[in-house]
Amino acid sequence: MAASETSVAATAAAMVFVAVVHSFMVVDTSVRAGVITEVAGQSLLFTANALFFLLSGRFNIRDVPEEELGNYYLKKFRGVILPALVIFFVRALYDLHADPVSLRHVLGYFIRGSLGQYSGMEYWFIFSLAKLLLAAPFLAPAFAHLSPRRAKAFLGIGLVWFAALFVCNNMGIDFSWDFLFSGFVFPFCLGPCIEELFAGKRARRVLVIVAPLSWMATTYLVLHGWRTGAFDSSPFYMLLSFGIYIGALSWGVTLLRAGPSMGAWDRSFPLLLGTPLRCIWFT
Repeated sequence: MAASETSVAATAAAMVFVAVVHSFMVVDTSVRAGVITEVAGQSLLFTANALFFLLSGRFNIRDVPEEELGNYYLKKFRGVILPALVIFFVRALYDLHADPVSLRHVLGYFIRGSLGQYSGMEYWFIFSLAKLLLAAPFLAPAFAHLSPRRAKAFLGIGLVWFAALFVCNNMGIDFSWDFLFSGFVFPFCLGPCIEELFAGKRARRVLVIVAPLSWMATTYLVLHGWRTGAFDSSPFYMLLSFGIYIGALSWGVTLLRAGPSMGAWDRSFPLLLGTPLRCIWFT
């Protein structure tokens, strides 16, 4: 089964998680049970971000012939940047709909948002993704064909670094040892090899145990004040994300045979992009 077909389940999981996590604004956090529900839900559902970057790396870190570079960037502009700009313009209209303003004011608001103001909102991921898509053809020689040993080494180094960063940040200790592939660059670069890393039965059995334990560990730590980086740059967050990704691939194969096929990821991007905006409208 083609890679784009086996990844539809992970794409669907990411989209559902994005939609559901925005509904947690209605949880009553004035009681302890509500706080636990919110934290446990966020610990699970915020993995949508890592799933998104794993999928993006899976389909974009690939060998692109030199003569095809122009077509590659044109395709990414049509499939990613253009839908983003459309959503940004719709968001500008929504933000300004209560006050009568001129078209010039709307365009100025749209341009400022597109250049950077929206990066601090729910659209932060498009700004992060754009730089990775630009670099993907140049990352491909390093990550598109990683040997199993190198892939394991990269995974191990990343998890150790995330652990050190997470502990130091939450203990108030300065940690200045940087990692070139920090943040969501890490799952993006692992995208092409994540399935091979956990292809063996033993590796998957370990992940079946480690992933839920990571979910519980994140929930416990956040409830006890260790919140910095818990939902984006902790080793527990990454391991849970990997577990959900591999689980979605494994459990969704049967459904995929009767579902979406080639190109599903490209078509789903505008839907994922628009999900936060739809959540705003519906709530």
